[in-house]
Amino acid sequence: MNRSLEGLKALVTGATGGMGEAIVEAMVKADMVVMATGRDRRKLNGLAGKFPKLSVMQADLENEAEVNQLAENALKQFDGLDVLVNNAGIGFSKKVVDLEPAEFEQILNVNLRAVFLLSRLIGGAMAAGRSGDIINIGSGASTTPIAGMAAYCASKHALLGFSESFALEMRSSGVKVSIVLPGSTATHFGGGDPQKRLEVKPGILLPEDVADTVMYLLRQPRRAWTSQVNLRPLNPEKR
Repeated sequence: MNRSLEGLKALVTGATGGMGEAIVEAMVKADMVVMATGRDRRKLNGLAGKFPKLSVMQADLENEAEVNQLAENALKQFDGLDVLVNNAGIGFSKKVVDLEPAEFEQILNVNLRAVFLLSRLIGGAMAAGRSGDIINIGSGASTTPIAGMAAYCASKHALLGFSESFALEMRSSGVKVSIVLPGSTATHFGGGDPQKRLEVKPGILLPEDVADTVMYLLRQPRRAWTSQVNLRPLNPEKR
């Protein structure tokens, strides 16, 4: 029997992007108690207007103090957390020889360091309660190199290694750590246009596909643990 999610308390980062909003919507529909976070206050307010029961908190995941404050506020407001979804991610196309050190650091700070900081604080609280789910959203780039995306690929390769190692540390505490590796998805990632991406490759994934995968992981019985999900478009070129 699938696990009921009603009343579970969750924090979702990158909630104003395509995947993040889809994950939030799926959680709200499952009667979970959700805090959504992002950098853009206007988009967060729009999300709160769409889902009246949703809690929102603005945070810049490049800023360590704000990341720590986000974790502390979520734990305090909800009196603990059952679920953490590290969804926020940034990336852009630029050759290594043209990449500024500050740009490299920016990608690593959001895609990896913020995940570590949140996992450290929230994972510790979950371990004390001997239950919880931490789901990291990786990428096909976690295993596949892409020219012009070295910094992004490095961050996602590292996230995969971090997730799998952290999972082994946490399993004895009753906390599941999983990573989802989506392939091409119709989102605004990297400044792209979802509709144009669908016009070029009509068969790529939709944000809802990623959200469905997250919900599948959460609904698994507590005895079952999926550490890694490779989510790929079946036929991205199909028209």
